[in-house]
Amino acid sequence: MNLSEMRSMIGSIIDYDPQVTSYQDEVNRVINEIYLEFFCSHPWKFNQKSVDVYTKPDIADTAASITQTGYSEEYPSAAVTLSASTFLNSTEGRFGQLKYDGEVVVISGSATNINNGLYILDKQAANGTALQISKYSSNSPRHHFTGTGAETVTCKIQQRYLTLPQDCINILSVGIRNLEEAGVGTNALGHMYSMLRRRDEEFNLRDDFTGTPTTWIPYDQPPETVSRRVRDYIPRANKDFKVVDEAAGGGWVPGTYEFAMAYELHGEVGPMSDPIQITIAQRPKFTFQDTTKQGNFGLRKRIFFRLVSVEGLSTGVNHEEKFFRDLGAFTYQGGGATLNRVIWEDTETNGQLPYQDAWWNLNELATLLQVPRKTVTLDNRWRIRLHPRPATQTPMRIRYMYYPGKLLDDYDTPNSPTDTHRYIVYRACQELFVKHKNPEMALYYEKKADDEMRKCERRYLNERSHYYIKGSMRSGPLTLRPFRNLTHGTGADGT
Repeated sequence: MNLSEMRSMIGSIIDYDPQVTSYQDEVNRVINEIYLEFFCSHPWKFNQKSVDVYTKPDIADTAASITQTGYSEEYPSAAVTLSASTFLNSTEGRFGQLKYDGEVVVISGSATNINNGLYILDKQAANGTALQISKYSSNSPRHHFTGTGAETVTCKIQQRYLTLPQDCINILSVGIRNLEEAGVGTNALGHMYSMLRRRDEEFNLRDDFTGTPTTWIPYDQPPETVSRRVRDYIPRANKDFKVVDEAAGGGWVPGTYEFAMAYELHGEVGPMSDPIQITIAQRPKFTFQDTTKQGNFGLRKRIFFRLVSVEGLSTGVNHEEKFFRDLGAFTYQGGGATLNRVIWEDTETNGQLPYQDAWWNLNELATLLQVPRKTVTLDNRWRIRLHPRPATQTPMRIRYMYYPGKLLDDYDTPNSPTDTHRYIVYRACQELFVKHKNPEMALYYEKKADDEMRKCERRYLNERSHYYIKGSMRSGPLTLRPFRNLTHGTGADGT
C-alpha cells in the first residue's frame, strides 16, 4: 500500500475520513511515526544494505607553501598552495575535488614549531592546488598558523576516518570482500572486528600506522573539529539566500516552485532552510551570502526545489510533488558538457539555473524529473576508524541498517514487504482511536497490531543459522581416518 491507500484504509476502519488537509496531515504524521519506529526497531531482513565504501590514497607534497589568510578570532585559518599543478587534479568536473574535504592535513617542516601539526581541509579549490585549512584543535584561537609570510612545508593529506552513507543508523559488518580491487598493502580478505573507543585508547592504536586493516572503531560524531559543525549553520530564507524570476534567459519549465537551501561542509549536508515559493516564467536566479567574509571557509551552497504546480507531460494537466529534489546530487550529460554537481562555492554570491558553467537546460519536465529526490539527512553521521589505516584505495564492504525516510507523497510506499503494512495501519488505528476517545477499539487494534508484529518477527527477524565443527584427531596404528565426521551444531543465535 502507498501512503494514500493506507490513509484510506485507516479512514474506513475508524469510519472517519474527512477530506480536510489538516486532518490528512495529522494521519500522515501518525503513519510516518509508526513506520519509522517499526522500520528501525530491529535488524530486519529488509532494512539492511551492503555497499562498498572506498578509502582514499594518501597524498603528499614536500614543497608546499603555507601562509596565514582569512584569520578571525573565532575561525583561524591558513592557506596552502601546493607546488605541483597536477596535485589533486581531477577529471570529475568542476567540483570533483570535494572528495577530500574534511580530511586530515599533516603539516611538518615549519620553522615555527607551532605551525606544525594536524589541520582540517575545509576547502579545496577547483584547480586542486589551493587548500584552505584550519587547526585540528578545540582551542584554535590560541593555536593557529602564525607569521605573515609564506614558508615552505611538507603537506600530507590522510583519510583517518571513513564516513559512512548518510542513511546509516547502525553498523552490522565491515570487511574486505574483493581482493581484485584491494590496494597495495591490503592483501587480506575477510571480516573485521569492532573495538570500543575505550579499548582503542587503552591499546594505544596509533592513527598514523598504515597496512592491512583488521579492526574498526565506531564514531557516531565527526571527531575532527569541536567548534565547526554544519548543523550549526542554518540558512534563513530571504536573508542568507534569495530567489527571483530572472527577466531574461529562459531554459526552465514555467510554473510555481518552492526553493530551499542548505550548507555543505566537510561532505555533510546541514539543515534545510524554510522554502521560498515563487512563480517562474523564465529561470530562477539566486543571491547568496559570501560566508568567507566571516571566516567560514568551505560552506558551500546546495539548492533544493519542489514542484508545486507546473505543466505536466500532458497538455492541460499540472504536475505537483510533495517532496524536494536535490540539485546538489544531479549529474547531467548533454550539449557537449558534463555537469557533476549543481553547487555553489562559499565565495559565490549569484547563481542562475540553467547553470552558468555548463550547457544544459531544464526547459522540459522530463529533465526536471531526472533530478534526484532529496535523501535523508541525519544529525549523527556515522564514521569509523580503520586500524591499521589503509593508505591506498581499498573497497570496504559495509553492511548496515538504514533509515528509510518519511512517506511524503501520496504515492510513496514503505520500504518494507507488503505484509508488514497491516501492522502500520493497525497501530495507526490504535493511536487515532485514542485521539477519538474510544479506548475499547484502541485496545482491540493494539492486540491486532501486536499479532502482526509477531508475524513480522517470525518471518523477517528469526533465522536458523548452522555451523559445522571439525571433530578431534585420533592417533594410533589402527586409525584409518584422521578426522571424525563433520558434526552439525546449533545456530549461532542458540536456536
